[in-house]
Amino acid sequence: MVTMLSQGVVRTTFPPPIRKLHGSMEEDTLQEGTDNELVRRRMYLASIYHALPDYGSTAFWRAIEEPDEKAILPLEVLVKCLRLAITYQDDVGRNRIITTIIRRNQTSNE
Repeated sequence: MVTMLSQGVVRTTFPPPIRKLHGSMEEDTLQEGTDNELVRRRMYLASIYHALPDYGSTAFWRAIEEPDEKAILPLEVLVKCLRLAITYQDDVGRNRIITTIIRRNQTSNE
């Protein structure tokens, strides 16, 4: 809507967006199910991350660079480890983890 105020001054206003106030019961149930799945997934990833050996140890790097597809870490956990390496300002460790992530993505994209 355009409104003339005075001597050539024009104000443009837009109607408020139309929002859906309440979803149907089916949509709410679907949303709750999705939320529960997300919570379970995050808890699963957190348990894997917290079970890792101490950062920088030989066992840690073995887990990060595991070649066996049945035992590889999820990418979300690798990214969390990458953030830890950045926090520690460990450039060599950061690069090792980035290399692992890139190799995993290249393999899955082929």
